[in-house]
Amino acid sequence: MPFLDMNGWKMHYEKVGEGKEVLVFVHGNAASQRWWDKIKPLLPAEWSAYFIDLRGFGKSENQKPYTIKQFSEDINKFVTKMKIPPFHYVGHSMGGLVGYAYAVKFADHLKSLVLVDAPPATGFPMIDDTVKKNFELLMNDKNMLEMSLRNHTVAFLKDEEFFKKVIFEDALRSIPHAYTDTVDAVGSVNVLKEVKELKLPVLFIHGEKDAVVPWDWMRQTFNAFENKQECVIKNSSHSPMIENPEEFVKCLKAFIGKEREQ
Repeated sequence: MPFLDMNGWKMHYEKVGEGKEVLVFVHGNAASQRWWDKIKPLLPAEWSAYFIDLRGFGKSENQKPYTIKQFSEDINKFVTKMKIPPFHYVGHSMGGLVGYAYAVKFADHLKSLVLVDAPPATGFPMIDDTVKKNFELLMNDKNMLEMSLRNHTVAFLKDEEFFKKVIFEDALRSIPHAYTDTVDAVGSVNVLKEVKELKLPVLFIHGEKDAVVPWDWMRQTFNAFENKQECVIKNSSHSPMIENPEEFVKCLKAFIGKEREQ
């Protein structure tokens, strides 16, 4: 169980593979690196894949602040300390927002950006007092939290054990900061102007039935990038790497393979 000393707290991570093509996977809010478990056995042998737990999530230690900027700086510290060469960034949901921030500041260290059901580059819409109160309800009502996760986050997941041991357990572990500090953070991002300047290849992977971040919300962000592709995955809501891992890896392999050929 590897941990990296981040000068004041410890970051947990896992590595799969020893190949030359390097990818760093970043989970979303109320989650952990375990949310990538279903794709790990499917990844090509020629890849080296790092899966990290952001501060306050998974097995990483709790350490304020929980902001998009801080998360992106943590990733930069991680890849610097680990001496990771230019890599493909893969971010799910909030991890996609972190990806925007990382790419804007550290684009020279990226080969590509993969955004998995990420919110728009303008931040998650409609984070107002009503939405915050709803998150407070989720934080204090386990039954409501479970229902929300089942119906919206992993609506097509059939693996009950995975839901209980990973999805629900991670959501509970991240109380309260995932429902307070991080909610504020995802509503305060707006880097649309900055991402328009990025030239790196970008892949948008999106669940066809995502009601958390409907694909229509992403049109402005998608069009902001010059070099982009999209891959919409059927039988998926907000977490296609969990709900349809085979199709997810197929999209990822096609994209990475194409970038390697260029």
